Amino acid sequence: MSERSEDETENVYFGENGDENGADARRRRNILSVPVSIDVIVGAARMTVEELLNANTDTIIKLDVHIDDPVVLKIGQRVVARGELLEVDDDPSMLAVQITEVIDEPTP
Repeated sequence: MSERSEDETENVYFGENGDENGADARRRRNILSVPVSIDVIVGAARMTVEELLNANTDTIIKLDVHIDDPVVLKIGQRVVARGELLEVDDDPSMLAVQITEVIDEPTP
């Protein structure tokens, strides 16, 4: 079996005719409109089970990152971007992420 380039693979799945109203174009639009969940990873911590069981509402858990470190954006288990946490302008109680780096080849 021969390997196909990314462009050839896209043509197999989405059609080569360029007809924006054809079945291939509709299929492509349907696939591209599927919502995905993006996880924003701020940091991680290691604790023993005992420490976790002893945690209460006042417990502070130290993360393995600094305040200015970028957050990681993941889809499933793949890192797709990095970014910076920001307050939403019209609602400072909400957070947003400004993407600072897009990962060209997502990694696990």
